[in-house]
Amino acid sequence: MKVAKNTLIRKALESLDSEKYAGLFESLNNVTALMFSENPKDPAVILSAFRKENAGDRPTLKAAFINGDIFVGDNSLVALTNIKTKNELIGEVLGLLQSPAKRVIAALLNHAENGSSKTETEVVAAAVEVAVAEVAAPAAEAPLAEVAPEAPAAEAAPEVAPEA
Repeated sequence: MKVAKNTLIRKALESLDSEKYAGLFESLNNVTALMFSENPKDPAVILSAFRKENAGDRPTLKAAFINGDIFVGDNSLVALTNIKTKNELIGEVLGLLQSPAKRVIAALLNHAENGSSKTETEVVAAAVEVAVAEVAAPAAEAPLAEVAPEAPAAEAAPEVAPEA
């Protein structure tokens, strides 16, 4: 965190790109502290945690500049704390991509253990249909924890080494 004079901050932003940072100039009044972070969520989380510990509404968020977007006002603090980081987004995408494969494997394992009358081809076809339907559904409707399949009893069973 850095504290600087508002005029100095304004001149620095103007020298970089006055049009890009124009929305921040109105926020440069009274005492201003700057927070820099690689993760766009960290400053908002720090401010929120400090407020909870001290049971107050200070410090307030004047403005935030994140990846070209400007968030002005203290009411945007909640939105900033809910931003997903790059790693969180990658994890969600990977979870969504793995879900169909896990369902097919679980169906095959369940079929092998239960000795079902269905052929393996029918079991795989049914599992693939369910997996494709889930991928086609919008991912925004359910959080990652709800999209991931429940672990059936067949997955929890220890693997058996093949006999030579």
